Amino acid sequence: MSAPFADSARQTLDFSEINQAIIARSECQITAFAMDSSFIKKSGKATFGLDKFWNGCASRAEKGLEASIISLVCGRQGASFALTVPELITIYLFGQLNGHFKSRHIYNFVKDYWSACFPALPSYQAFNRRLNLAENHFHALFDFLLSGLHHKSEAETFDYLIDSMPIMLASGTRSKRARVAPEIARCGFSAVKQTNFHGVRLHLIAEKQSGSLPLPAKVWIREGNVHDLTALRQKIDELPTCINLFGDKAYLDKQLTLELSRRHIKLFTPLKKPKKQELSAAQKLFNKTISTFRQPVESFFKWLIDKTDIQKASSVRSTDGLLIHCIGKLTFALFLLNFYY
Repeated sequence: MSAPFADSARQTLDFSEINQAIIARSECQITAFAMDSSFIKKSGKATFGLDKFWNGCASRAEKGLEASIISLVCGRQGASFALTVPELITIYLFGQLNGHFKSRHIYNFVKDYWSACFPALPSYQAFNRRLNLAENHFHALFDFLLSGLHHKSEAETFDYLIDSMPIMLASGTRSKRARVAPEIARCGFSAVKQTNFHGVRLHLIAEKQSGSLPLPAKVWIREGNVHDLTALRQKIDELPTCINLFGDKAYLDKQLTLELSRRHIKLFTPLKKPKKQELSAAQKLFNKTISTFRQPVESFFKWLIDKTDIQKASSVRSTDGLLIHCIGKLTFALFLLNFYY
């Protein structure tokens, strides 16, 4: 189990601001307010808030704690938005923090060990259905946490790293037969794993940090068959100006270099070997220097896979599920970067 949050957190988290962003992002018409309380048994004398509260299960007042929640209710969507802590996202992130990467494992973990904290926990089917509808909520929290990373930068940096990695619904021979999430998933090729895959590709631009993981500056998802050049071109206007951008050979393109230079962005990539020729010693040294400089982005992807298991999406069964798989795990990764690193 991970270290206690209080021992590891390095900055506070304004849940009220998060919830307001979630409610605003949902574009939901609020029709009612709802309030409910839950009793939590607790012994001892030093716990803050300890008193006698009504325990509905026992039909009597007992010693313990009471957790209250106020929600905005959207009748059209059948959704409730908490004004204190968004329980669904809390459960998901807490499960990930304890090493449970699949929604079924997260649900079973909370049900078995933390049901007293979530007395209204529905069936797994209902939990999974609500989770798959929470994409906008995760996006709001993701944007909030991403903005928080700017305060962690050691100093203003002009060096950025770019790369991509596949998120696989199926790989190898099964990729040609896969039909999950046809709206966004396509068949592509992973150069790192030297295999075909069916899924999407995660694209990342990150600020290089000295002696630590690079900090994500821009993250987006594209279909698995979209080339890295195409994905970057669609984001050129959103990139910061006057920076150095370091990528691999996939980004080596004269037209792209010209387009980036118009925004005062200098692109550095390894050189490709000419046909029937060898690179000079100076060119080989240049390639080695660029590869070494951009190595932290490879370390970031390895860290991301180790902490979230994001690359394996074989248990996903729908487009909504794939979107939650991606944005949910990316949100958890930003949560770790904000409070544990």
